[in-house]
Amino acid sequence: MASITTQDQAINQPNRRNTCLRGIQIVASGSYVPEVVVSNSDLTKLGCDEEWIVQRTGILERRHCRPDQATSDLGYLAARNCLQRAGVSADDLDMIIVATMTPDHFTPSTAAIVQSLLECNAVAFDLNAACSGFVYALLVGAQFIKTGSCERILVIGADAMSRVIDPQDVKTYPLFGDAAGAVLLARDPDATETEGRGIL
Repeated sequence: MASITTQDQAINQPNRRNTCLRGIQIVASGSYVPEVVVSNSDLTKLGCDEEWIVQRTGILERRHCRPDQATSDLGYLAARNCLQRAGVSADDLDMIIVATMTPDHFTPSTAAIVQSLLECNAVAFDLNAACSGFVYALLVGAQFIKTGSCERILVIGADAMSRVIDPQDVKTYPLFGDAAGAVLLARDPDATETEGRGIL
């Protein structure tokens, strides 16, 4: 008979990989989507099948950047939205991590550009892990808070996929759009090793 491990059991077993990293909280989140809406019917002129898109993905529309918008612009607007919702100044940030596979340039990093737009002095770097980039960035940020190196970290996932996807590939082009999301990570002062907020 197979044994079943509950979430609570998994959290309390230190040798298991899916343990809870306590002492970290998401204070607020923010997002930004460009104004340009591209519907499925807009893509029919490229040879995309409107019905095929909905049946297989459920996607009805996606957003695309204006020609003058960069990934850093998306990230900055999501970051600003997040900080406003948290009631936190950019000057209070210790670090900015931008997860992206469509950076503005190879260097400087997109995170450094966001840092400049926010007019703060936080450490800033990019992380590229494609589709799972935001999850990796979240865990990297959590480690810096857990060790006590940082108090507040802005983690941003931002991509301008419309700039890199081939419009002639009718099977993949409809799947991607442009947007950014941000979360503010902070230390949870009330957490202990066994109780309190954390990341599972």
